[in-house]
Amino acid sequence: MDKQSKIFTGKILNRCIKTIEEYKLIRDNDRVLVGISGGKDSYTLLHLLKMVQRNYKIPFELIAVHISNTALPYRVNTLKMGEICDKINVPFHLKELNESVENRSKSPCFYCSWVRRKEVFLMADELNANKIAYGHHLDDVNETLIMNMIVHGTISAFPASKSFFDGKFDIIRPLILISEPETIRYSEIYSFPDEEQNCEFEERNLRDSLKGVMNNLYALKKNAKINLFRSMSKIDTDYLPDKTK
Repeated sequence: MDKQSKIFTGKILNRCIKTIEEYKLIRDNDRVLVGISGGKDSYTLLHLLKMVQRNYKIPFELIAVHISNTALPYRVNTLKMGEICDKINVPFHLKELNESVENRSKSPCFYCSWVRRKEVFLMADELNANKIAYGHHLDDVNETLIMNMIVHGTISAFPASKSFFDGKFDIIRPLILISEPETIRYSEIYSFPDEEQNCEFEERNLRDSLKGVMNNLYALKKNAKINLFRSMSKIDTDYLPDKTK
Protein backbone atom coordinates (compact mmCIF):
# COMPACT_ATOMS: atom_id res chain seq x y z
CA MET A 1 0.00 0.00 0.00
CA ASP A 2 1.40 3.42 -0.96
CA LYS A 3 1.78 6.34 1.45
CA GLN A 4 -1.33 8.21 0.26
CA SER A 5 -3.48 5.09 0.63
CA LYS A 6 -2.16 4.53 4.16
CA ILE A 7 -3.01 8.11 5.12
CA PHE A 8 -6.48 7.81 3.59
CA THR A 9 -7.36 4.46 5.20
CA GLY A 10 -6.08 5.73 8.55
CA LYS A 11 -8.30 8.80 8.25
CA ILE A 12 -11.35 6.65 7.46
CA LEU A 13 -10.60 4.31 10.38
CA ASN A 14 -10.33 7.27 12.75
CA ARG A 15 -13.67 8.63 11.54
CA CYS A 16 -15.29 5.23 12.03
CA ILE A 17 -13.94 5.13 15.60
CA LYS A 18 -15.18 8.70 16.15
CA THR A 19 -18.66 7.66 14.98
CA ILE A 20 -18.66 4.64 17.29
CA GLU A 21 -17.65 6.84 20.23
CA GLU A 22 -19.94 9.78 19.43
CA TYR A 23 -23.05 7.62 19.06
CA LYS A 24 -21.98 4.92 21.57
CA LEU A 25 -22.47 2.19 18.96
CA ILE A 26 -20.26 -0.50 20.52
CA ARG A 27 -19.71 -1.30 24.20
CA ASP A 28 -17.64 -3.80 26.17
CA ASN A 29 -18.13 -7.41 25.06
CA ASP A 30 -20.75 -6.66 22.40
CA ARG A 31 -21.26 -9.36 19.80
CA VAL A 32 -21.67 -7.55 16.48
CA LEU A 33 -23.33 -9.22 13.50
CA VAL A 34 -22.34 -7.53 10.21
CA GLY A 35 -24.80 -7.93 7.37
CA ILE A 36 -22.84 -8.34 4.12
CA SER A 37 -24.39 -8.14 0.67
CA GLY A 38 -21.38 -8.63 -1.60
CA GLY A 39 -21.17 -4.89 -2.29
CA LYS A 40 -18.43 -2.35 -1.58
CA ASP A 41 -20.21 -0.76 1.39
CA SER A 42 -20.68 -3.93 3.41
CA TYR A 43 -17.12 -5.15 2.73
CA THR A 44 -15.78 -1.72 3.74
CA LEU A 45 -17.87 -1.88 6.93
CA LEU A 46 -16.67 -5.39 7.78
CA HIS A 47 -13.01 -4.53 7.20
CA LEU A 48 -13.22 -1.27 9.14
CA LEU A 49 -14.87 -2.98 12.11
CA LYS A 50 -12.10 -5.58 12.05
CA MET A 51 -9.52 -2.77 12.12
CA VAL A 52 -11.46 -1.13 14.97
CA GLN A 53 -11.47 -4.45 16.83
CA ARG A 54 -7.68 -4.65 16.51
CA ASN A 55 -7.01 -1.03 17.49
CA TYR A 56 -9.85 -0.03 19.80
CA LYS A 57 -9.83 0.01 23.59
CA ILE A 58 -13.20 -1.76 23.86
CA PRO A 59 -13.26 -5.56 23.35
CA PHE A 60 -16.03 -6.91 21.10
CA GLU A 61 -16.72 -9.86 18.79
CA LEU A 62 -17.51 -9.83 15.06
CA ILE A 63 -19.66 -12.19 12.95
CA ALA A 64 -20.49 -11.81 9.25
CA VAL A 65 -23.85 -12.97 7.86
CA HIS A 66 -25.25 -13.08 4.33
CA ILE A 67 -28.91 -13.81 3.58
CA SER A 68 -29.34 -15.36 0.12
CA ASN A 69 -32.78 -15.69 -1.45
CA THR A 70 -32.50 -18.31 -4.19
CA ALA A 71 -35.89 -17.27 -5.60
CA LEU A 72 -34.37 -14.00 -6.84
CA PRO A 73 -32.89 -13.85 -10.36
CA TYR A 74 -29.28 -13.11 -9.36
CA ARG A 75 -26.51 -14.54 -7.21
CA VAL A 76 -23.43 -13.21 -5.48
CA ASN A 77 -20.26 -15.22 -4.99
CA THR A 78 -20.69 -16.53 -1.46
CA LEU A 79 -17.43 -18.50 -1.75
CA LYS A 80 -15.62 -15.20 -2.26
CA MET A 81 -17.45 -13.79 0.77
CA GLY A 82 -16.19 -16.69 2.85
CA GLU A 83 -12.63 -16.17 1.60
CA ILE A 84 -12.67 -12.47 2.49
CA CYS A 85 -14.01 -13.24 5.96
CA ASP A 86 -11.43 -16.00 6.49
CA LYS A 87 -8.63 -13.64 5.43
CA ILE A 88 -9.49 -11.17 8.20
CA ASN A 89 -10.46 -13.89 10.68
CA VAL A 90 -14.19 -13.14 10.95
CA PRO A 91 -16.62 -16.11 11.20
CA PHE A 92 -18.96 -16.20 8.17
CA HIS A 93 -22.51 -17.57 8.21
CA LEU A 94 -24.68 -18.06 5.12
CA LYS A 95 -28.47 -18.39 5.36
CA GLU A 96 -30.25 -19.50 2.18
CA LEU A 97 -33.96 -18.92 1.60
CA ASN A 98 -36.31 -19.68 -1.26
CA GLU A 99 -38.95 -17.01 -0.80
CA SER A 100 -40.93 -15.79 -3.81
CA VAL A 101 -41.49 -12.02 -3.80
CA GLU A 102 -44.08 -11.96 -6.59
CA ASN A 103 -47.86 -11.64 -6.26
CA ARG A 104 -47.77 -10.17 -2.77
CA SER A 105 -50.04 -7.49 -1.33
CA LYS A 106 -46.95 -5.31 -0.82
CA SER A 107 -44.36 -4.45 -3.48
CA PRO A 108 -41.66 -7.09 -4.17
CA CYS A 109 -38.96 -4.78 -2.75
CA PHE A 110 -40.88 -4.15 0.46
CA TYR A 111 -41.59 -7.85 0.99
CA CYS A 112 -38.03 -8.95 0.16
CA SER A 113 -36.58 -6.34 2.52
CA TRP A 114 -38.97 -7.43 5.27
CA VAL A 115 -37.99 -11.10 4.83
CA ARG A 116 -34.28 -10.27 4.97
CA ARG A 117 -34.67 -8.12 8.07
CA LYS A 118 -36.62 -10.88 9.79
CA GLU A 119 -33.95 -13.46 8.94
CA VAL A 120 -31.16 -11.18 10.14
CA PHE A 121 -32.89 -10.83 13.52
CA LEU A 122 -33.35 -14.61 13.69
CA MET A 123 -29.67 -15.15 12.87
CA ALA A 124 -28.65 -12.58 15.49
CA ASP A 125 -30.70 -14.46 18.06
CA GLU A 126 -29.26 -17.81 16.98
CA LEU A 127 -25.67 -16.50 17.10
CA ASN A 128 -26.16 -14.58 20.37
CA ALA A 129 -25.40 -11.23 18.73
CA ASN A 130 -26.76 -8.10 20.38
CA LYS A 131 -25.69 -5.59 17.69
CA ILE A 132 -26.51 -5.70 13.97
CA ALA A 133 -24.28 -3.49 11.79
CA TYR A 134 -25.34 -2.25 8.35
CA GLY A 135 -23.22 -0.40 5.78
CA HIS A 136 -25.39 2.67 5.18
CA HIS A 137 -23.11 5.64 4.51
CA LEU A 138 -23.47 9.42 4.57
CA ASP A 139 -24.91 9.62 1.05
CA ASP A 140 -27.53 6.96 1.88
CA VAL A 141 -28.66 8.95 4.91
CA ASN A 142 -28.95 12.24 3.00
CA GLU A 143 -30.77 10.66 0.05
CA THR A 144 -33.22 8.96 2.40
CA LEU A 145 -33.83 12.25 4.21
CA ILE A 146 -34.76 14.03 0.97
CA MET A 147 -36.77 11.05 -0.34
CA ASN A 148 -38.86 10.92 2.83
CA MET A 149 -39.49 14.65 2.62
CA ILE A 150 -40.61 14.35 -1.02
CA VAL A 151 -42.57 11.09 -0.82
CA HIS A 152 -43.92 11.05 2.74
CA GLY A 153 -43.68 14.67 3.88
CA THR A 154 -41.62 13.69 6.92
CA ILE A 155 -38.15 14.58 8.20
CA SER A 156 -36.57 11.18 8.84
CA ALA A 157 -33.67 9.05 7.63
CA PHE A 158 -31.41 6.38 9.21
CA PRO A 159 -30.46 6.75 12.89
CA ALA A 160 -26.93 5.83 13.92
CA SER A 161 -28.42 3.34 16.38
CA LYS A 162 -31.90 2.01 17.04
CA SER A 163 -33.09 -0.60 19.55
CA PHE A 164 -35.55 -3.39 18.74
CA PHE A 165 -37.46 -5.96 20.78
CA ASP A 166 -37.17 -4.12 24.11
CA GLY A 167 -33.45 -3.54 23.67
CA LYS A 168 -32.51 -7.12 22.79
CA PHE A 169 -30.91 -5.96 19.54
CA ASP A 170 -29.50 -2.64 18.36
CA ILE A 171 -29.10 -1.86 14.68
CA ILE A 172 -25.98 0.29 14.26
CA ARG A 173 -24.55 2.20 11.29
CA PRO A 174 -20.84 2.95 11.81
CA LEU A 175 -20.39 4.42 8.29
CA ILE A 176 -22.86 7.30 8.55
CA LEU A 177 -20.07 9.91 8.64
CA ILE A 178 -18.25 8.31 5.68
CA SER A 179 -19.29 9.24 2.14
CA GLU A 180 -19.95 6.91 -0.78
CA PRO A 181 -16.86 8.09 -2.74
CA GLU A 182 -14.81 7.28 0.35
CA THR A 183 -16.25 3.75 0.64
CA ILE A 184 -15.51 3.25 -3.06
CA ARG A 185 -11.89 4.33 -2.65
CA TYR A 186 -11.45 2.25 0.51
CA SER A 187 -12.82 -0.87 -1.20
CA GLU A 188 -10.57 -0.28 -4.24
CA ILE A 189 -7.47 0.03 -2.05
CA TYR A 190 -8.23 -3.37 -0.50
CA SER A 191 -9.44 -4.86 -3.82
CA PHE A 192 -12.87 -5.82 -2.51
CA PRO A 193 -15.28 -7.07 -5.19
CA ASP A 194 -18.52 -5.17 -5.79
CA GLU A 195 -21.02 -7.89 -6.66
CA GLU A 196 -24.12 -6.12 -5.43
CA GLN A 197 -26.54 -6.26 -8.35
CA ASN A 198 -29.78 -4.54 -9.25
CA CYS A 199 -32.67 -6.96 -8.95
CA GLU A 200 -35.31 -6.96 -11.71
CA PHE A 201 -37.92 -6.16 -9.05
CA GLU A 202 -35.97 -3.26 -7.56
CA GLU A 203 -37.70 0.10 -7.55
CA ARG A 204 -34.85 2.54 -8.11
CA ASN A 205 -36.22 5.23 -10.44
CA LEU A 206 -36.70 7.92 -7.79
CA ARG A 207 -33.49 7.17 -5.88
CA ASP A 208 -31.42 7.07 -9.08
CA SER A 209 -32.91 10.39 -10.22
CA LEU A 210 -32.28 11.85 -6.79
CA LYS A 211 -28.58 10.98 -6.94
CA GLY A 212 -28.11 13.46 -9.77
CA VAL A 213 -30.01 16.15 -7.87
CA MET A 214 -27.95 15.49 -4.72
CA ASN A 215 -24.67 15.72 -6.63
CA ASN A 216 -25.76 19.12 -7.99
CA LEU A 217 -26.52 20.26 -4.42
CA TYR A 218 -23.17 19.02 -3.13
CA ALA A 219 -21.39 20.93 -5.91
CA LEU A 220 -22.82 24.23 -4.62
CA LYS A 221 -20.75 24.29 -1.42
CA LYS A 222 -17.77 22.36 -0.13
CA ASN A 223 -19.41 21.20 3.10
CA ALA A 224 -22.93 20.74 1.70
CA LYS A 225 -22.99 16.97 2.25
CA ILE A 226 -22.04 16.97 5.92
CA ASN A 227 -24.07 20.14 6.57
CA LEU A 228 -27.21 18.45 5.20
CA PHE A 229 -26.56 15.53 7.55
CA ARG A 230 -25.97 17.81 10.54
CA SER A 231 -29.16 19.77 9.85
CA MET A 232 -31.18 16.79 11.14
CA SER A 233 -29.88 17.42 14.67
CA LYS A 234 -30.11 21.23 14.44
CA ILE A 235 -33.81 21.81 13.77
CA ASP A 236 -34.85 25.33 14.75
CA THR A 237 -38.60 25.01 15.31
CA ASP A 238 -38.95 28.76 15.90
CA TYR A 239 -38.44 29.26 12.18
CA LEU A 240 -40.69 26.48 10.89
CA PRO A 241 -44.46 26.46 10.30
CA ASP A 242 -46.30 25.35 13.46
CA LYS A 243 -50.04 24.70 13.45
CA THR A 244 -50.22 24.87 17.25
CA LYS A 245 -49.42 28.59 17.36
